[in-house]
Amino acid sequence: MRKIRKKSLLPIVIVDEKHEDYVPDPYDFVCQGILIKRLIEDDNLTYIVKHFDELCKDRKHLPELLKYMSFWSFRIKDKAVLEKLKGALVYEMLYDKLIVQDDDIDKIRFMINEVAASQNLSFFDIRRIGSGSYSSAYELGDKIIKIGKSRATKIIDNNRLLLPDKLVRVAGNEIEITDHAYVGTASFEDTYEVYRDLRDQGIIWLDPWFLNLGRLDRTALESQNEKAKHKSEMPFLVENRKFKHRELKSSDYVIIDLDHFAFEDDKKTIKTVSEHMDEMRIEARKEFEKRYLLEKKKAI
Repeated sequence: MRKIRKKSLLPIVIVDEKHEDYVPDPYDFVCQGILIKRLIEDDNLTYIVKHFDELCKDRKHLPELLKYMSFWSFRIKDKAVLEKLKGALVYEMLYDKLIVQDDDIDKIRFMINEVAASQNLSFFDIRRIGSGSYSSAYELGDKIIKIGKSRATKIIDNNRLLLPDKLVRVAGNEIEITDHAYVGTASFEDTYEVYRDLRDQGIIWLDPWFLNLGRLDRTALESQNEKAKHKSEMPFLVENRKFKHRELKSSDYVIIDLDHFAFEDDKKTIKTVSEHMDEMRIEARKEFEKRYLLEKKKAI
């Protein structure tokens, strides 16, 4: 039978979840045998802060605990606990947890802190908005942070059509920071225009899909154009190829998903990536490639 303190608003409730009288509150959760109640009281938070390290050992309920503490982070005065909380949140975000070290956690935590501080936000304002085959996406103000496993394809820097503002690899995980983009409005022709633009640069977009395109607001557009003025650290342009650079306009689309790219002479990457894509995406690329080559043939 469960024992409950007289002051039931406190979270320190030892429970027996198998007992017939146990009726869970949908807003409560159990962590390390302790019932954590959503209703906040000073004693509640004091207990959790004091026993934070022990409670974190409950891997099953850790996401709930971190969500709870993030919500009440403004009430936590102990800076050391706040930093531990940030580290635990970063660890939960990582795809590859096998080789991560404390220094790696600190690097990613510092990056997120920078993004938050640049917008006068708190680290704890970050929220998860989705996940894909390679990464999970988080929103922090006007920035999108993607954290996931390293891609099989190459990183292409400073291209006006490719959105990331910052892309780094840390301990088998890839962290991508981008501006927020408005998605879902690109047409078939819009998608092909972006595909053709990249092909003119010697880059093959292996996943040309309209939901992978977005438009930027004015501030992000200016930032993207400024970034593209700098020479890429990777020589992605095919030798002797002439390509005329032009700035993005508000009506232009940029690619927000950088999972599938290859240089046109990289047959191995093209083959490897294609083997793991669904047939519909492969057919879309084949159709675009056929159209592109036909246009180039006519232009000769």
